[in-house]
Amino acid sequence: MAQAYAVYCGVDVGKGEHHAVGLDAAGKRLHDRALPNDETKLRAVFDRLATHGRLLIVVDQPNTIGALPVTVARACGHDVAYLPGLAMRRIADLYPGQAKTDARDAFIIADAARTMPHALRRVDVGDEALTELGVLVGYDDDLAGEATRSAVAHAFFGVRGAGSAQRLDCRVELTWLYGRGRWWDTYLSGTRSQLGAALDELAVRIGVDPLTHSMATADPQVVIAYELAVSERGRLLLRFSLRPPLLELPEQLRIHVAEVRTAHRLSLRP
Repeated sequence: MAQAYAVYCGVDVGKGEHHAVGLDAAGKRLHDRALPNDETKLRAVFDRLATHGRLLIVVDQPNTIGALPVTVARACGHDVAYLPGLAMRRIADLYPGQAKTDARDAFIIADAARTMPHALRRVDVGDEALTELGVLVGYDDDLAGEATRSAVAHAFFGVRGAGSAQRLDCRVELTWLYGRGRWWDTYLSGTRSQLGAALDELAVRIGVDPLTHSMATADPQVVIAYELAVSERGRLLLRFSLRPPLLELPEQLRIHVAEVRTAHRLSLRP
């Protein structure tokens, strides 16, 4: 969503009450207060913000408890977008302060919409669009539950096959520079072909992650610390340690995946 808007309204949705923050294109705060889950009051706030120009309303939960704000906003003729929870949590780490409050979250949603439009997902109507949105929400929920992204390994190695194929362990670490913390920390285990399949999946996930697009948009030259290590029964066989540009990371990972796959028998690399 790269369209220009005059006002960005972030709504941190809640069960009985929401919190809304409105920012203009320059980041000036136009609105910041609790918002009851009431159609009349929702419409009044949205219409008042729309007097400043074209309005984009962004929610962190488009379904269930966020359904009414989305419905009212669209009925008023405003564009609506969804900021996936996984992206929200990672973007929040870039803002000062650690306290989680509705007001802070609503501000981050609005400011992310203003400065990182690629992190957003449009909320449209129609069965096909709603189905797609449900997939995105489910995908985000799946990722959010993976403290170390171990679900990739479980998906491929839930049942280990028998045989004498070389069994390997693999760890992939991605760390933001300048003390911003670790992004991914994935442990995998299986044969060379199984590791290749899982690492291919990881490359895809990195490529489609909203934060990848957000960070690259904010700084096209942003780099990330990347480490991949493969071992067998505790003995290190292969290790890469690089700092590639973020946008080149998926392709770099695929290059290393090819080495893992094609080696007849992995041996320690100098």
